[in-house]
Amino acid sequence: MRSRRLGLLFACMIAFSLHAESGSNAWLRYQSLPARVSEADVQGLGDSVALLGSSEVLLAARDEVSRGFRGMLGRIPRHDSAVPAAGGVVIGRPRDVAEALPSGGVEASVPGDGFLIKTVRRGSARYTVVAGATDHGVLYGVFALLRKIALEQPIHALDEKQVPYAPIRWVNHWDTTQKIDGTSSSLRIVTGVALKPGDEIRIEGSPDGGESAALDYI
Repeated sequence: MRSRRLGLLFACMIAFSLHAESGSNAWLRYQSLPARVSEADVQGLGDSVALLGSSEVLLAARDEVSRGFRGMLGRIPRHDSAVPAAGGVVIGRPRDVAEALPSGGVEASVPGDGFLIKTVRRGSARYTVVAGATDHGVLYGVFALLRKIALEQPIHALDEKQVPYAPIRWVNHWDTTQKIDGTSSSLRIVTGVALKPGDEIRIEGSPDGGESAALDYI
């Protein structure tokens, strides 16, 4: 009887694990980091996110920072609309960031949808700046910063600039899926998703979890 109960408990644990890891978050899954890493990152990044702007894309970028911090670092950062005196993460266009942190040496011009990630100091305060030439550039920069955090890379002395090679970013190019037994499935999930306003979104068939599963990545 006891072994039967233990078996049932084990089966429930497996079922819960499979449900929790559906895979729908893909690269947006922010797994908790080891305590030593998260504590060091919290100390380096501060406890706030200052957004210099109010567009829908910039708000999404700020919210993604919060989501990533919550998942990986176990902290929910405070949202500010101006640069705080104590330091923190600052996101926005280069010109706005340069005006808010004039001594930070932030370039006022970045080409295309490029972005820069830079550690800036003002007195004893330390800021992690993510500045993009466009609102989408800011979003790309935010994902680049979150990737560094997820890979446990150093984030305390950043100074880099990236300019996308392609003017249009695409995610998810899945075609015919393969079943476990090796046979081919006729399900076509997502032909393509373009990450710029006005670009066409084409979805063929019915993605696993419904169309919302694909649209979550836009």
